[in-house]
Amino acid sequence: MRSLLEKVRRWLYKPGMSRSSEPETQLIQSFEFDEEIRSVRHGTVTVVNNQLFVTDPDDEGSFATIVIPDDPRLTVVIDGQNCLGEVVVHANQHIEVSLAKRPPSIRFSTKVTKDNMEVIGRIDVTPGEEHRLRDMHGAHRAVLEIETIDLRPDPLGTGEIVARLESAGYVGVLDPTGVETIAQAKDTTECIVLRGTPPVPGRAARYRRVELPKVHDPLQRQMPITSIGLGTTVAVLEPEIPGTPGRDVFGREIPCPVHRSLPTLGQGVIEVNDRLVAVRSGRLLFTKNRIDVIPELVIDHDLSSKEGRLNLTGTLWCWGRYSMVAISKPWGQCG
Repeated sequence: MRSLLEKVRRWLYKPGMSRSSEPETQLIQSFEFDEEIRSVRHGTVTVVNNQLFVTDPDDEGSFATIVIPDDPRLTVVIDGQNCLGEVVVHANQHIEVSLAKRPPSIRFSTKVTKDNMEVIGRIDVTPGEEHRLRDMHGAHRAVLEIETIDLRPDPLGTGEIVARLESAGYVGVLDPTGVETIAQAKDTTECIVLRGTPPVPGRAARYRRVELPKVHDPLQRQMPITSIGLGTTVAVLEPEIPGTPGRDVFGREIPCPVHRSLPTLGQGVIEVNDRLVAVRSGRLLFTKNRIDVIPELVIDHDLSSKEGRLNLTGTLWCWGRYSMVAISKPWGQCG
C-alpha cells in the first residue's frame, strides 16, 4: 500500500503536469491520512468481583497479559494449570481465581471468683480476613493486586448470654450492665455478669445500757461515778433480729454470721420483763462479757489508823484531805 501511494505521489508531481488536477491530489492525500490514523485494537483484561474477563485483539493488535504475584493468599488456575508471573491470556481460556479467607470467631467463657459469689463473663474475639482483587477495567497489562478486609463476628446477643449462663447451672442475680456489655461486644471483653445472693446478717440480741444520771465525786471532780441503788434499771433487752441466709452462684446456701451471745449476768442484777434490774446497791459493771452490780463502800470522812481494818468484797472508796483512792479487792485497808 505504501509503494502504491508513493507511485501516485510521484505521478501527480511529474514536471509539466497541469494544476487543474488539484482536486484529485486532495482526494489522494485524504485517503493517505485516514489510513495512517486508523486505530489498532489490543486485547484487554477487566477484573470485577474477583473474576477476570478477557477480550482478544484484532488482527494487528497484541494479546493482553496478567501479572500474578507469588502470594499464598491468591491462586490463579488457567485451563487447569496453576500460574505465576506474567502470562498471556485470551478470551477462550478458562480462568479460575481463588482467594484465601479466614472467618472471624467469637467465644464466650466464664470464671467464678474465689468466694463463689460472682460470675465473670469473657468474650474472646478473633478477627477474620477476607481478600479480594482490586477492580480494574480494560487493562492491556493487568497487574493483579490484593486488597484485605477485616471481618468482625456478629455479637452473641443478650438472649444467648443468658441461655449459656443457665445451661452452665449458675443461679443468682444477673448484672444487666455486664450482660449487655458482653452481649454486644465486638472485641475481647470481660466483666461481671451474675452475682450470688449474700446473706443478710440481722442483729444479735443485746442489752442496751440505760443512761443513768451522772454523779460527781465528793471532791467536785468531773468524773462520773456509776453508783446505783437497789431496783435501778440498768439495761433493756433488745431481741435478736434474725438474718436471711444467702446463696452462692452454684446455689449453695451461705449461712448467716453467728451472733455473739449475751454477756453473763452477775448476782447483782436480774432480768425482769426484758429489763436488767439491780438487786443491790453498788457500782455498775457493764462490759461486753459481763453485767453486774458490785458492792461498794464509801467512807466520806478522813481516815486514820484509828479506823482499824476495813473489810469489803467489792469496791472500797476512801479519801483523805488531798487524795481519793478506789481499791477493788476482796478487802482493803486505808490509813
